[in-house]
Amino acid sequence: MERVSTAGNDAIERLLELRNKLENAWVTLDKSSFGDFEAIFARIKGGDKTILEVGSGFGLTCLLFGLLGAREAHGVELIDRAVAKANELRDALDPRLRVFFEQGDAAHRLPYPDAKFDVLLLIEAISHIIILDLRAFLAEMSRVVKPGGIIYISDGNNECSPYRRKINREIWDRFENGPPTAAGETVHTHSVKKAYVDARREIAERTVPGLSPMAYLAIAKNTFCFTTQEVEKATRKYATDGALPNAPYRKNVCAIDPVTCMYIEKMFNPFELCGMFREMDFIVETVSTRRTLPMQRLWNAFPRLTMLFSNGFVIYARKV
Repeated sequence: MERVSTAGNDAIERLLELRNKLENAWVTLDKSSFGDFEAIFARIKGGDKTILEVGSGFGLTCLLFGLLGAREAHGVELIDRAVAKANELRDALDPRLRVFFEQGDAAHRLPYPDAKFDVLLLIEAISHIIILDLRAFLAEMSRVVKPGGIIYISDGNNECSPYRRKINREIWDRFENGPPTAAGETVHTHSVKKAYVDARREIAERTVPGLSPMAYLAIAKNTFCFTTQEVEKATRKYATDGALPNAPYRKNVCAIDPVTCMYIEKMFNPFELCGMFREMDFIVETVSTRRTLPMQRLWNAFPRLTMLFSNGFVIYARKV
């Protein structure tokens, strides 16, 4: 596989420097993981392709792929501040780059015409998007991909793995109920700044001042997996008629950050995703591990066995 080296490439070195200066940002691209993203670009044959990344965050993948030679790289992201920072980073690198960012909710409709893109990427994104209808979501992803184009999903939340299920349930519980992690502490590499139940209580307090502390706590505890708008609506209803919502904490259910409106590491069965792609007339060319392993071809020959042991997965599907 042809690889592109950072050596002597000032623009890519500059991108990695800008990445290191980001604060309060969820990013997976850095010096140590650069080779993984380089390999993805080679796998999708990204040179001269029009690429869309869904859940583009702060735009680093799109910017890198633009620098590596994509014809165009587009990113769509739910969080406004991430989109603003992505545009700022592009302008700091080179405002002439054919890299574009838009704010949008991929769970509903993508802001692009049919069959616009050669490649659609979901890199560590599908496990954070609040998807009410998975089949409809994948159909919307398919809509914007050209015939013969690729959907590439890479995610670290493989539901087939018993170990991954155990780890993720511990993450869900800690993010929902706390306590926040101490200095230097993580929960399976994650830092908890504020429990989601406490964030919902604060939303209720801001929405309708003057209720009792017990009322705010009751609202917070009965709005599990609510977003900010949903907590606000529930609080106003309680203030009007005294009716509490009926959504208490459920153990082993993926928690939702009410502020960012994102899941914290929801799990997916890659074979369920592949089945849906095949129903939509995709050819699934690869179901594999997220990271390259020794004797990778052997692992690829037995995907169902491999997924019992792999934390993450990659799906490479081609639209007929």
